[in-house]
Amino acid sequence: MKAKSRSRLALHLACVLVIAPAVPPILADDEVTSLGRRYEQALDLARQPIRTLEARYVEELKKLAARIQQSGDLDGALLARDEIENFAVEKERDFAGLPELARLREVYEENLARFEAEVLEKQADVARQAMQQLEALRISLTKAGELEQAQRADARLKALAEQWADQQPRAVMPDAVAREVNARVQAPPNRAKPLDSRVQLEAGERYQIIPNERDRWC
Repeated sequence: MKAKSRSRLALHLACVLVIAPAVPPILADDEVTSLGRRYEQALDLARQPIRTLEARYVEELKKLAARIQQSGDLDGALLARDEIENFAVEKERDFAGLPELARLREVYEENLARFEAEVLEKQADVARQAMQQLEALRISLTKAGELEQAQRADARLKALAEQWADQQPRAVMPDAVAREVNARVQAPPNRAKPLDSRVQLEAGERYQIIPNERDRWC
């Protein structure tokens, strides 16, 4: 009886092993795909300062919304809530009745413009490095006779080159001056924004926006 039980158990296991679906082998990514994944990750990492800024802005908005709500200002509370939910939407905003909210938005936009320029510069550098790696990969794959993969690397290289054509470094005249200009001047008491400094830039010069103490969140 025991022998029959063991036979049936063995037969049952054998059936399970036969009908169980085979687990597909885990294949390593090819070099072109792997490089593309690293490139996308690097681009995303470069945007971290903007995500941090957005999180801080929402945090400050929530603090302000709580204060407005406690004051009993329904219209103000609704306006603040709408900004929290739609701060990233490009639209006309009228915060004339809430100067504190208007100032928060102004500081956010000023910092966002600065961070976006920095992020774009970082991402362009990431793209340049990726293109250099793709070019080297295309050559090595061609030499190895892996022509299909070399074609993929070439196609990816051309796509990146077209995408980032406007961000590639251009030749600078030898006599160009590369220096930073602080173009901000103090705003008069009746204005929230600083005035235009009327600074005229020469070849190679660029503005550097430097926040004053009034721009920094406590």
